Amino acid sequence: MFNPQDFIKLSKELLEYETHYREALIRTIISRAYYSSFLSAREELKNQLKNTALEVLYEEISEEPEIHQAVYDILKTLDPVNADLLGKLRKKRNQADYNLQIPKSLKEAEDCIMDAEMSQKQLSSIVQKISPEKILEIEEKIRPIVRSVLERKTKTSRQGTKPPSTPYI
Repeated sequence: MFNPQDFIKLSKELLEYETHYREALIRTIISRAYYSSFLSAREELKNQLKNTALEVLYEEISEEPEIHQAVYDILKTLDPVNADLLGKLRKKRNQADYNLQIPKSLKEAEDCIMDAEMSQKQLSSIVQKISPEKILEIEEKIRPIVRSVLERKTKTSRQGTKPPSTPYI
């Protein structure tokens, strides 16, 4: 199984890489820093939610575009500071991937790597805070997301079409 933390290791190596495509490299580093944190959080939450009332709900959306928001919402319930860090990384990733008018700097890439490492360092202790009361709070936050995913899947299966691609996650 792939370890999402390898994205951080690769990003650190890429910082030293010399290329004529420096900005493309910097944008890639920023993107991989986010995905390292996001995927680590997604998998850690999946493991912690096993054998709980949320296991089936979480599994239903774990590979859907909406999982990004669900992971953020769950972390916000458990640790708002870490959730905000993940949210900041996601915003930087979206800017790096989609806003081509604003140049990205090496410092920004280094900051994203540091933020991703900090987020991941705190992750294990955060998700262990999932008490029965927190399960209820989390369920309230992700149930509308799950409902939206199921409605989209039902609608597209009735139409006999593939679900639309959602590249802006």
